[in-house]
Amino acid sequence: MDSRPQFALALGGGAARGLAHIGILKVLQEARIPVAGVAGTSIGAVVGGLFAAGVLDSYEQLIRGFTTRSAYLFLDPVFPTSGVFAGRRLEALLEALVRGRRIESLAVPFIAVATDLETGEELRLQRGSLVAAQRASFAIPGLFTPQRWQGRWLVDGGLVAPVPIEAAQSFHLDGIIAVDLQYGCLHQPPPSTAQQSLEQRNEIAETETTQEIQSRIQAMSHDPSFSLQVRHFLQETWERGESAGHRLRERARRIWTQVGRKNEDRPPGLLETINTSMTLVQAKLFQAQVAQQKPDVILRPYLPDVGLMDYHKADYAIAEGERVAREALAAGAFEWKHRRQLRPQEDRTTAGS
Repeated sequence: MDSRPQFALALGGGAARGLAHIGILKVLQEARIPVAGVAGTSIGAVVGGLFAAGVLDSYEQLIRGFTTRSAYLFLDPVFPTSGVFAGRRLEALLEALVRGRRIESLAVPFIAVATDLETGEELRLQRGSLVAAQRASFAIPGLFTPQRWQGRWLVDGGLVAPVPIEAAQSFHLDGIIAVDLQYGCLHQPPPSTAQQSLEQRNEIAETETTQEIQSRIQAMSHDPSFSLQVRHFLQETWERGESAGHRLRERARRIWTQVGRKNEDRPPGLLETINTSMTLVQAKLFQAQVAQQKPDVILRPYLPDVGLMDYHKADYAIAEGERVAREALAAGAFEWKHRRQLRPQEDRTTAGS
C-alpha cells in the first residue's frame, strides 16, 4: 500500500495564465506525487477536468500549436446581450477531447466550481456532463454568455472561489496543493528578455495569412497522435475557415482587437477592464481564503505579462508552471513524515444531474 500522502489540487482561475496548471501537473506526475482529487475554478476546471479524464496531453499539444490569429477560429461572437462570445466552439473542442464523459466516471475525482448568477452561491459540479460543468465554470462575466445548468444560470466560479480550496478539502485527503494565478499581476514589471522574444514571435504570427492558418490546422487534422474525434473537429474547423467561417473568424478577430485594445489616452478596453477587475476581486478573496482555509502548499506562477486571452503564450505559461512546481519539489514541499487527516469541511451546495 502506498504510504505517501494523497493530495487534492485546488486549481485557481486566471484565464490564459491557467496554462501554468499544465506545467504543474506535468511535474507532479513526473515526481509521482499522488493526486487523488482535483477541484478547479474557470481555467482550473478546464485543465483539471482534462487531467482527470486523461486527455491533458492532447490539449497541451493543441494549445501549443495555435498562434493569436489561428485561435480566433475557436471564438463565436454573438450579439452582446450577456456576453461577447457564446463559447460553443470551445465546448465543441472540449467535447472532441473528452468524448461525452461524465464527471462521476473520471479516473480522478473532480469538482468544477461555478457561481449561481442569481444568488451568488458557490456550486460544486461533480456529476453530469464534464464539458457542461467546465463551460459553466469558465463563463467569465461579460466575455462568455452564462451557462444553463438544472434551471440555474451559472457563471465563472472565480467570483466566489478564485482558488477552490474548500471544494478540494471536501475530498478529505491528506494535503491540499493550491495554485494561485494572480501573483504579481497587478504590478507589471518591464518585460523580460524571454518575454520580449515571445512578443516578437507573436508579431510575426499576427501576419499569418488565412491560407497559412488553414494549412496549419489542416496539418494538425491529419496528425495521427490526435484521436479521431479531435482530427474530425480540426478538419471541420479548417473547412469552416474556407467559407462562411472565414467571415466569422474575421469578425472574431475584429471584436477581439477592439475589446482588447490598449491606449493610454482612452479608457481601458473591455478585455483589460474584465481582466483587471477579476484579478482585483480574486486576489483579495484568495488572501481571505488562505487565512481561513490554510492549504498545505501554495504554488504561485509569476505571469504578470499574460493577459486574459493570451493563449498563444502557452509555451511561456506552461514553463512557468513547471518552474514553480520543481522549486517546491526541491524544497520538499510535498513530503510529510506522518500522514495528516484534514478536518471535515461543511460542503457548499453540490450540483449534479
